[in-house]
Amino acid sequence: MIPGLLAGAALAGLWLVWAAGIEPRWLRVRAFRLQPGAGPLPLPPVAAAAPSHISPAVAATPSPTPTSPTPPAGAPTADGGAGRGAVRIAHLTDLHAPVYRIDESRLWSALLAWQPHLIAFTGDLVEDGRLPWDAGLRLLARLADRWPVYFVPGNHDHLAGWPRLEQGLRASGVRVLANAGEPFQAAGYRFFVAGVDDPHTRRDRLDRALTGAPADLPVLLLAHAPAEGLLRQASRRHIPLVLTGHTHGGQVRLPWVGALWVPGQGWFPRYDRGWFPLGRGCLLVNAGLGTPKPWVRWLCPPEVLLIAWQPAPCGSQPLQRQA
Repeated sequence: MIPGLLAGAALAGLWLVWAAGIEPRWLRVRAFRLQPGAGPLPLPPVAAAAPSHISPAVAATPSPTPTSPTPPAGAPTADGGAGRGAVRIAHLTDLHAPVYRIDESRLWSALLAWQPHLIAFTGDLVEDGRLPWDAGLRLLARLADRWPVYFVPGNHDHLAGWPRLEQGLRASGVRVLANAGEPFQAAGYRFFVAGVDDPHTRRDRLDRALTGAPADLPVLLLAHAPAEGLLRQASRRHIPLVLTGHTHGGQVRLPWVGALWVPGQGWFPRYDRGWFPLGRGCLLVNAGLGTPKPWVRWLCPPEVLLIAWQPAPCGSQPLQRQA
């Protein structure tokens, strides 16, 4: 009996070392192509195209704006699946500064290889008001020096003191969308970027975020949490792409089962991580960069999503997620 207990304790210790000390440091980079009327198609990893070690200070040096011509909307692409000929989006979320352990050079490698047209950060940059958030602000400031960065607040950003954090973000050049939106143009496409305040604490006002959105422009909707009420509104409005975070992928996942629990959804949540059909559009839920309570990640490493999006209104038929 004692050898069995010792073996069990050893296994539990190994699991804790992995879940609390190793996996939270691994950054998974996932790239997708998203075309109208279809679910995301995985693309080859892009991080290998850039050096594996890049100093954040060097990475933050602004680069000249590309002068290569961009194709018109709907034009066929000849990019070999690398995301050219589409709007390239980098989706980051849930850093929970200072409660994160990823190597920022890995993140910079992925972004420099992808060269996004915009970066979407969907909330919870910070953990709470008792902990310093300087590292999170510095990271977003460096990103905003190089690319347009859009930010929507999450529940922890409000807990930490949103007015002061918002002031710091805007001073860093970050474009804050809290129930607001604006047109955007890239790669020959025009669309409307809308961002709502935190849906988890029911601060979201989608009607207000879409004020001024031209009827003929597709919408990229940014929200912190995949709250049911917001998703129903987005589906009714036929919004083609919604990006959210908040779930951390559950942080602890089981094979063939997925996440055990997510705040706001409870046990065995529906929207935990990955992509989900949303009427005629698509919802992408990012597992996030940070590792807050319970300070472990198991079968759920931190991640950044890279999306090559052709922002035309989705087809008339609802998307079907393949098994």
